[in-house]
Amino acid sequence: MAGEALLDRAGPVLTALDEAVAAAQTVGGELNARIMQAWTPMLAIATAVSSIQQMRDAFEGVLAQMPMAPETPVRPAIAGGVSALVIGADPAVLYLHGGNYVLGSAYGYRPLAAALAMAAGRAALVPDFPARPRASVPGRLGRRPGRVPVAGRTARRRVGGRAGG
Repeated sequence: MAGEALLDRAGPVLTALDEAVAAAQTVGGELNARIMQAWTPMLAIATAVSSIQQMRDAFEGVLAQMPMAPETPVRPAIAGGVSALVIGADPAVLYLHGGNYVLGSAYGYRPLAAALAMAAGRAALVPDFPARPRASVPGRLGRRPGRVPVAGRTARRRVGGRAGG
């Protein structure tokens, strides 16, 4: 008797859960389709004969499709001798962009870093470390610093994609 009452109450909850999962899968499918559409130019040239520069250009094209609020303040900076972008006013988030030191740039990753900074409620510093094979990782970034000085202040949190290590 008690088991039947529990099943009667659980039925509507399980039905609602099934509907929520189906809705999430639909949204996930739509997002996946949008992501794959954005990646199409990159995938089209990703062959054994593609040059590094072709791959870099295509990747920057993919990143350029990401939206960013036009009022987001972005300014160039030098952080520990490394060119960087500051997104916001007083950086507290250090975002080391992905790309395995081969693809990507601080400029290309502005939208993602801006979204992370907004979510954290803090400004972000995005170093623009040089891409291999033409250059090695600059000294301070190559040692994976705990802190990077920025105009007398220091970045206090680290988030970001896989940056080559």
